Amino acid sequence: VEADGELWIDGPNVAAGYLDDPAATAVRFPEGKLRTGDYFELDGDLFSYMGRVDGIFKRFGEKVIPEQVEAAIQSHPDVLKCLVTPELGPGGESVPIAWVVSRTGYADGPALIRHARALLAPVMLPVAVRFVSTLPTTSNGKLLRAPPEPSPRVRADAPIAVKRSRTEIEAWLRDALGAMLAVSAPTIDSTRPLAEYGLDSIGGVGLIAALEQWLGRSVSYSVMWSHPTLAALSAHLAKPSASNTRQSSEQALEAQRWSAPIVRRSPGDSIPVS
Repeated sequence: VEADGELWIDGPNVAAGYLDDPAATAVRFPEGKLRTGDYFELDGDLFSYMGRVDGIFKRFGEKVIPEQVEAAIQSHPDVLKCLVTPELGPGGESVPIAWVVSRTGYADGPALIRHARALLAPVMLPVAVRFVSTLPTTSNGKLLRAPPEPSPRVRADAPIAVKRSRTEIEAWLRDALGAMLAVSAPTIDSTRPLAEYGLDSIGGVGLIAALEQWLGRSVSYSVMWSHPTLAALSAHLAKPSASNTRQSSEQALEAQRWSAPIVRRSPGDSIPVS
């Protein structure tokens, strides 16, 4: 075998199937082999266990493996346990949500996302961290891969609507973008399109999730592209009616214009295709 995928086991010690259950046997024992449900990736001459097949989901066409995200979050000293589940995000894409049991008093979701950013591919970064008192388990104590019900007692990061001024919003956005894009926050030009600094759709989802938490209200994902500069975005968000509003046709055209900025290249330059 020379490919990544689910581990199948074959040999004389593999059972013939489930007693009196041909349907389950056909699923779990195809062609007389045992489907383990475990996903492995080829690493040199070895296979590395990555997670359960039934927990993996796609985001922007790439695999998100919950166990890898959980390991990154749990490496933070203030995290006791973590569960990652998919949730329908902006544009209908599944996005990772991290459910965290933390040490007493710790509820800094954005800090955990920053911690995970150094350990994970961008597509695997959680768009939100939700703090809970316990995680669901099966009758034999195994982690149940289902979203737990948040406990109001420990939701110290739960959004509470707060009126923010344009100056406050711009300062928050500047700091968040500086950390996200690895640029010096003071050098970000408030009149320059954020896409030119490297803000892409994956980063945008994470930024909007953190922004919603900080503002305590819903924010439409499209506002980043309909208001493509720091000045325009902060001015829009400071308006009382800025939560999850639909963009006008003029704004949509402007969003399309800035979502893929034109970059001048000399004839000998190579052009990336992805």
